[in-house]
Amino acid sequence: MASPHAGDGVLRSTDAGENPNLARFNSRAKEWDQAPDRVSRAQMIAERILEQGLVHPHGEVLDIGCGTGLLSLEIQSQALRVTALDLAPRMVEALKEKCAQQSVTNVEPVVADVEREPLPGGKYHLIVSSMTLHHLRDTYALLQRCFDALRPGGALAVADLDWDASGYHKDDSGVVHPGFERHNLADQFSRAGFSGVKATTVSEEVRSVPDGDEKRFTTFLIWGTRP
Repeated sequence: MASPHAGDGVLRSTDAGENPNLARFNSRAKEWDQAPDRVSRAQMIAERILEQGLVHPHGEVLDIGCGTGLLSLEIQSQALRVTALDLAPRMVEALKEKCAQQSVTNVEPVVADVEREPLPGGKYHLIVSSMTLHHLRDTYALLQRCFDALRPGGALAVADLDWDASGYHKDDSGVVHPGFERHNLADQFSRAGFSGVKATTVSEEVRSVPDGDEKRFTTFLIWGTRP
């Protein structure tokens, strides 16, 4: 049975060693785009974000945990500029190469650790993050920082796995949260100051898990606005 705090996105461990995601994602950068489900999920997340009218045609967008830019490149044509942050330098380098190949000039890839480095205040019209939150220790702290980094009227849109997503990753090193209860994350959004918080299912997939069984996993998008 899940604990009373299961899926609330708050890590109650004091482990603060070197981020295990750095080596993991650096080593996977070259093969990252070779997973069809990953590419299609990014496309579906972008579709949901655009359907909700969250991308401003003259707006500044911040993509937290951009990876190789699958989401950034899907939405950049509808925005003025996208600043794409990732912890892993090789992911950022892969995005720079893709931007050059596709003649994309309004995406700025940046190496940054969002858990340790500040975000610019009051700048962005939209902040997005896809499949990154479950790697972060203190999700509420990030939501607060995102709120401060948004312009009034700006929105935060986060895509991640529903609870219980244990078994989703073959290698779960660096995975802090095995998915999220939507109502818990919505409560965190509200406590951070966001209004009009909504969530919707983006995609479903069936994967084989370590015990040999198959398990269904769902990805959701949750968003809210800074008043």
